[in-house]
Amino acid sequence: MKMFRQLPYASVILTIVLSALIGVTGAMLYQAYQGSQQALQEEIRLTHNHDEKLLQRVVDEYLKNIRLVTKDLASRNDIRSSLLANDQMTASMVLTENLHNSPQMQMDALALSGEDLPPLVINNSSIQRLGINLQAHLPTSVDAMEGEEWIEIKHQNSNYHLIRIQAPIISPNLGEVIGAVHAFLLLNDNFLILSDSLDITGAEAITLYSDQQIISTIDAQESAQQELSNADLSSPIIATPKGTVQAHQIWIADKPFIISLLKPGKSLETLSQAYNQSLRNGIILAIFIALVAMLLVRYLTNRSLKRLIVYAEKAPATTTMTPAFEGDNFIEFDKLGRQMESMLGDIREQENQLDAIFHNTPSAMFLKSTALTYLTANRRFSDLFVGEGIDIIGKTDADIFPEEEAKLIRETDIQVIKTRQTQQTEFSLTTLDGPRYFLSTKFPMINERGELYAIGGITTDISDKVKAEREAEVTQQVFESAAEAILIYNPDGKVITNSSFNRITGYDDKKARLFALSILKDHPEIDATLSKTGRWQGESIRRKANGEPLPIWLSISALSSTKTEQSSYVAVFSDISELKEAEQKLEKLAHYDNLTSLPNRTLFYDRIESSLARAARNGKKTALLFVDIDRFKQVNDNHGHHTGDQLLVEAARRISAHIRLGDTVARLGGDEFTVILSELDGLDPVQDIARRIQKSLRDPFRLDDKEIFSSASIGIAMYPDDGRNAESLLKHADVAMYHVKERGRNDILFFDKAINEQAEARAQLEDNLKTAINTQQLFMVYQPRFNISGTEILSAEALIRWKHPEQGFISPGDFIPLAESCGLIVELGRWVLMQACQAAQEWNENTGQNTPVSVNLSARQLHDSSLLIDIENALNQTGLDPSLLELEITETMVIQDMETVISRLEAIRTIGVRLSVDDFGTGYSSLIYLKRLPVSTVKIDKSFIDDVPGSSGSENLVKAVISMSHSLALNVVAEGVETEAQLSFLTENHCDEIQGYLLAKPDSAETLQRLMRK
Repeated sequence: MKMFRQLPYASVILTIVLSALIGVTGAMLYQAYQGSQQALQEEIRLTHNHDEKLLQRVVDEYLKNIRLVTKDLASRNDIRSSLLANDQMTASMVLTENLHNSPQMQMDALALSGEDLPPLVINNSSIQRLGINLQAHLPTSVDAMEGEEWIEIKHQNSNYHLIRIQAPIISPNLGEVIGAVHAFLLLNDNFLILSDSLDITGAEAITLYSDQQIISTIDAQESAQQELSNADLSSPIIATPKGTVQAHQIWIADKPFIISLLKPGKSLETLSQAYNQSLRNGIILAIFIALVAMLLVRYLTNRSLKRLIVYAEKAPATTTMTPAFEGDNFIEFDKLGRQMESMLGDIREQENQLDAIFHNTPSAMFLKSTALTYLTANRRFSDLFVGEGIDIIGKTDADIFPEEEAKLIRETDIQVIKTRQTQQTEFSLTTLDGPRYFLSTKFPMINERGELYAIGGITTDISDKVKAEREAEVTQQVFESAAEAILIYNPDGKVITNSSFNRITGYDDKKARLFALSILKDHPEIDATLSKTGRWQGESIRRKANGEPLPIWLSISALSSTKTEQSSYVAVFSDISELKEAEQKLEKLAHYDNLTSLPNRTLFYDRIESSLARAARNGKKTALLFVDIDRFKQVNDNHGHHTGDQLLVEAARRISAHIRLGDTVARLGGDEFTVILSELDGLDPVQDIARRIQKSLRDPFRLDDKEIFSSASIGIAMYPDDGRNAESLLKHADVAMYHVKERGRNDILFFDKAINEQAEARAQLEDNLKTAINTQQLFMVYQPRFNISGTEILSAEALIRWKHPEQGFISPGDFIPLAESCGLIVELGRWVLMQACQAAQEWNENTGQNTPVSVNLSARQLHDSSLLIDIENALNQTGLDPSLLELEITETMVIQDMETVISRLEAIRTIGVRLSVDDFGTGYSSLIYLKRLPVSTVKIDKSFIDDVPGSSGSENLVKAVISMSHSLALNVVAEGVETEAQLSFLTENHCDEIQGYLLAKPDSAETLQRLMRK
């Protein structure tokens, strides 16, 4: 071995590297920490604080201007006057003018609220376009305090932020708060605030945030807004390539908001450039030093490294002993070479041991690359799959196995690579001797660096084991996996059951024999059928172990060892309880009412047909009661459908409580019930039961802590007197019930022919009326109203007439109540209104006068939701001035629903249409309610005029009405004036207008025009 002068290689390298690093580090530190970062950051912070104060001042000044406008509005006399007078029109004009004339459109909405005035909101185009309902966000009570409030409104998947500023309205006389003016400012996309803020701060872009959500933004340049969007606002100051992003917190109505600004300026960027330049210089210097060091190290180590490389390449190629390392002049390289020599010897010894195990194991073993090609395999692998002497290195599974098997093997290989975990799989593979079943265990081969470089595998033949297990499991799996219960009964009395039998019946194996014997006992036909055909199936009702009934569908087969001798029975059955329950539910749904559980219409017809058939056979009578709950719609409207349903359930219970065993109560639908009373000898039991039902339904209903009063109208038809089939009896009971309704409800009535004739006549008249509306059989006449002297026509009342092509003229007293009851009155009233407005427009154009027309409103019209639309359509289509239309209502309409009617009348008066009370004095509490009605005229009913002069009672009443009306500044019209004496009496008592046959009868519009010209 040659000896060399050895040097400490690590010391030499360390000295060189440390010298280079010290020089580079010193140069970089000298360049990197130059500048004045601290001073620059302080300047930016002061600018940030200054901008934040400017932004707060802009917002405060903006809100201050709105507060001044709001306060000025609240102090205006016209606002106070309109509020005290409930004059929404004036208030709306003032608010609209101020909203659209406000400086720079500062406000988005103005609102007015008061204790007696419905909230009034005037929106600008922005709020109208968004469709936001601000009325719901006004305070419900009047507050004397000025103030502002932040409001967040969620509308159409968007959040809108508004500021409401309130100024109280003070009564100048009482000093009390009578209302408030509210100004609304929409912060979303508020250009004015952000534009002023942009100008005053000199920013290039600005964004307003609420709870980290952008609600408004402006940018001077398109790229500037992108810088704001990308900035993290968790820090108040952020440097970007475009400038500095500042985050400011401002307060609006005690609500914190964030405003972010993009300020121009590149001071931080300049500082960064200086730092980068210094860093570049340091890197260049470091590279230079490193190159010098590398050349020096290379020069010193090149020969030693070559010696090591040559040894490392030559040693593994030797097939006998490991060669000795010759040595090196560096200590480290020499030691490394000696270690390599020792390591190669150990590795060669271990390889010999592993090779012996690898090639002599009874299992097939192999190694694959990560590309899934074979690196090596033992002799057992070759014997099984490829044959002796055939090289498999570099081949894939597709080269050795059939396609499907190769695909399966590849999938497990990929799984090992992905998971880096051992995978164990059982599958069938084709060997040289045919298919065999194997247990394959594959595992990842990972080097010291944690890299997977190969896949190892051990494949063991388990064909004999698998075959034995499968043969043992097949029968048991089939038996136990069946969803149906299986019972095998041998002639020697032994019973075998599966788990489904125990689950379905609840019996254990010990009692299964008794279960089987009970089936044969209850179905003696089974033995005969099995003997003949060997198979029986059918339905059986058994009992579970807990006593519950168990309906089953059962199939039994006989297993015979010979044709004459039975060896055992196999019974298979399933639980059909759910099927039976479903059948029962369907039966109930088909024949019973879901709400009351009473028989429905279908079952009702079955029951009544059966009852009529029995009555015909036995010579008995059958009664059919048609029960209708009075005012049920009103209960639904006032208390809700849930309460209405509860009332129907309780009504069903009460009716059922009064019938006999064998009778039937059914619900046909809605609030209609029927009662079938069978096997009757006379009418007394029928009347008694009907009265008891009527009385029970008249008693109060206690529903949801509310006491509700109702009653019932009951019509009764008898078999065979009133009909011999279900349809005729039901029809006649319905007719009788309808007549009870007409007579005032809450009663019972037996059907008779007179009632039927009236019903048919009424139905015929109703059909004729429907035809009349569409065939121009209806026409209008007009009766003028004169001044008290009879010299001037002041108005004309529109009256409808009907000329039937066969029956001639039909009285309004006959067909108008009919139209009310059958629902045609609204359509009829709409037609009358249009005709009257058209006639009035024509006679005023032809005569050059302004003579109004008055039209009577029915109760249904007054409560119809489309009344206002009908009035406006008639006025718009005819061009009639609203002040020339007067609508007449009766006082009974008002008393029935005072508040609703007054609200509707106020809306009509707002259009400009005048109102009058017709037939005054015929209702109740007239003097009490009259002063609340928005009417201008009172018409005294003809029934009182007929008795004057002469009847002291009528005279006093007429005088009182005139006096009282004048005290309320109302005009008084006397209807039905037919004599000079009546006219004189009315003149003496200062009546304002008269109407009657004395001066003019109702006639056509043309006749009225001629009378006007005279």
